[in-house]
Amino acid sequence: GNGGKIVDYVFKYITVDNDTKPPIIEADTLAFTSEDGASIRFSAEENFINRKTKSSVNEVNTPIHSLTVEVRDEPPSSGINFRPEDTTIQLHDASGEEIKGFTSYENQSVTQYGTFSATIRLTLENPLSIDGSDDGDYTVTVKISDNSENSTKPISITFKYDTIAPSVSAISLSPHKSILNVLPEISVVLGDNGSGINQATSVIYLLSPDGNRIPA
Repeated sequence: GNGGKIVDYVFKYITVDNDTKPPIIEADTLAFTSEDGASIRFSAEENFINRKTKSSVNEVNTPIHSLTVEVRDEPPSSGINFRPEDTTIQLHDASGEEIKGFTSYENQSVTQYGTFSATIRLTLENPLSIDGSDDGDYTVTVKISDNSENSTKPISITFKYDTIAPSVSAISLSPHKSILNVLPEISVVLGDNGSGINQATSVIYLLSPDGNRIPA
């Protein structure tokens, strides 16, 4: 066929001379997604993910499938570097073993003022179960870089994953008392091997035969 000249093109990442600041990891945006697609927002103050607690924003009803965190790079910005070796999110258990998964980058955008932002997602190969077998302490570690080779120091967030509800191991009346002569004191022994008993939301009450609560 017709001969032609071969031209080699070398593509380089866009750089900005005065981009000297590393990107920002929005640690308070760490969230978990269950297999049914529900998002479980993580509260660093509570520092645990639990199951079936009506008053908790960290409620988990299906296995944890993925986790996400939001990142941004303020102007002057060369943009976030999405090479897997430079921008990573990892999950480790209490023994330091990495929980395998694959990383994806979503919601990439840039504002008119030059702020780059994105969501980093780690999708687990094997979701964290809700039968107690995967309960324990976990650490999320995030590190990102921009295209000017500015990198953050790895940020780690540790949380306790607890899917087993507390148990009642004993109920007893105060000594030498019965309902026949005086309303007794009732003691309940609770146990929990996970995140502990939430005393603020744990209650004990006595019901009458008609189902009404008896005032304490």
